[in-house]
Amino acid sequence: GFRERGVTDNSLIIVTSDHGEEFLEHGRCWHGQSLYQELIHVPLIISGNNIPAGLIDTISAGQFDILPTIAGYVGIPVPEGVEGVDLFQPRDPDRSIPSSGLWPSKCFFNEIEAFESMASVLSGKIKGIVNFATGYEVMLDLKNDPMELNELPIDEALLRMVESYWATPPVAFPQAIINQEIDESLEGLGYI
Repeated sequence: GFRERGVTDNSLIIVTSDHGEEFLEHGRCWHGQSLYQELIHVPLIISGNNIPAGLIDTISAGQFDILPTIAGYVGIPVPEGVEGVDLFQPRDPDRSIPSSGLWPSKCFFNEIEAFESMASVLSGKIKGIVNFATGYEVMLDLKNDPMELNELPIDEALLRMVESYWATPPVAFPQAIINQEIDESLEGLGYI
């Protein structure tokens, strides 16, 4: 492997994923239709010199933390305006971590019927999700309900934090914008 060939002597190896998959945990299959943990809680494995083997960090992280972590590891300053923190440094376990995206609600045989705009924020172990297209709002307690089966009473402050990650809350896109360029992009990614 890598170690036997000396590749890891001066390397930082990071393994992660852009999203998970849903297999009916919340009534849907595949991905792109919700922001539940089965879709956004992905592995982040980091290996390199001076990183203890087998260490498991239970504090939540975001993918935007990868760049500051790499910069800190190699000793270069993080560019101004970059979000995220160095995961090798102490960090607040209750910090807010956003996850958002513009997701096709249906993508089958090259037909996309509608779009849903969703955003979520994880604050400590409390998570808020807002679907701007449908108006659906939910609060979840990941510590006591890791399968996200029981909704909490709505906390307006956290839901407003979800909305604040969008300069202007997005709306559903009309069918007219779905054009050849979008089809080609989706096809290039292997989705259609």
